[in-house]
Amino acid sequence: MNETPKGWTDWYRLIAEDFGYNVERDEESAAILAQYMENKPCLVPSLRESLMNRGIVVLAGASDSIDIEAAELSKLGHREKYLLFSADSATGALLEAGLVPDVVVTDMDGELSELLEAWRRGALMFIHAHGDNLQKLVNLSSLFDSRIDATCQTPPRGHIHNFGGFTDGDRAAFIAAGLGAKKIITIGMCLTCSVGQRSKKSKQATESWMRAKQKKLSYAQRLLTWLTLIRPEVEIIDATRNNYPPDGIKKKTLREALMHE
Repeated sequence: MNETPKGWTDWYRLIAEDFGYNVERDEESAAILAQYMENKPCLVPSLRESLMNRGIVVLAGASDSIDIEAAELSKLGHREKYLLFSADSATGALLEAGLVPDVVVTDMDGELSELLEAWRRGALMFIHAHGDNLQKLVNLSSLFDSRIDATCQTPPRGHIHNFGGFTDGDRAAFIAAGLGAKKIITIGMCLTCSVGQRSKKSKQATESWMRAKQKKLSYAQRLLTWLTLIRPEVEIIDATRNNYPPDGIKKKTLREALMHE
């Protein structure tokens, strides 16, 4: 099965041109990650099997509502019903709520101590290669030596995947859909809100960085709408508080989305 959605290359070219990304550097970063992954076991088959049994992914983003929603998710219980995906900077909120994500999707620009803590507690890491995190990938072996898989935004090579997606949040949704999720419930995913405090935590939140981040969220919103078109068999529900979801995505409370099967 070809994991990369048909049409993703057109999106990637558009994004690279709009942001001025160096495609060759993206490819170099992917090559480094693919080399590191050469002798690592692929996590995709076991995750597909887990999703065949559960079918539901709860996906946490790093909007400012995530702390409240993570606490609500923890209180709802029924942890056996779903796989929990965390988009990078949302990881700390989940851990503080007593929830260990099953999968963390990261380009490694979030709070490293939180990523490491989730990994120590058993989370699987989907690490993403792009031109701006090349040096972090060079240092990868000193951080994570197991329970990792790899993604890129260029044509995949070796043991590295391209499920589509741009930011950690929307890429996590593309990964979940590609792994066979029947339902994806998003929390902390307000893509029209101002940039969340957790997203800013490990960054120098300059004016230019904030503008670029807001622009990235706009692309994430468009890509999630596209995901509903190319994966109509996947039900995507937004349970983020005070949020209008992207076109094509249903709106429910977290309790409704998770408890009413």
